Amino acid sequence: MNRIYLATALLCSALAPLLSSCDKKSGADPKPALEGRWRADSLHYVSYSASHTAITSGRLLTNPGTTLTIDATTFTDNGSLQGTTTAPYSYTRNGNLLMLTYPQSSVQRQLTINDLTDKRLQLGYIQPTSSGGEHIEFEIFYSR
Repeated sequence: MNRIYLATALLCSALAPLLSSCDKKSGADPKPALEGRWRADSLHYVSYSASHTAITSGRLLTNPGTTLTIDATTFTDNGSLQGTTTAPYSYTRNGNLLMLTYPQSSVQRQLTINDLTDKRLQLGYIQPTSSGGEHIEFEIFYSR
């Protein structure tokens, strides 16, 4: 009988290190930071009719040096959204939605964060082309 207790005690002491964890992780993994400097890699677009039928689509590689710089309150585009460097937009973030306000105006543009990792950012936005419902949907791919 003592052998059974001894064997059980030895087995438990041998398994104890495997069942305990040295990792002191508290809470969930931190979310990747949106803030920083991003290099624009490509832009994909689909042009739609008013009935939401795709008319044209394409993929454009961006010019080298095209970047996006985001800090806690501003969003500065160097070529990727407008073709030229813009004054910093102010922005607010609500989940995966970014609301940009153009400098010195109240005009706003909504962007959607479609993907965000430490090394990759994918932003999408819709550009109306007429009051009849035609529009272009853009996705811009960034890396760092």
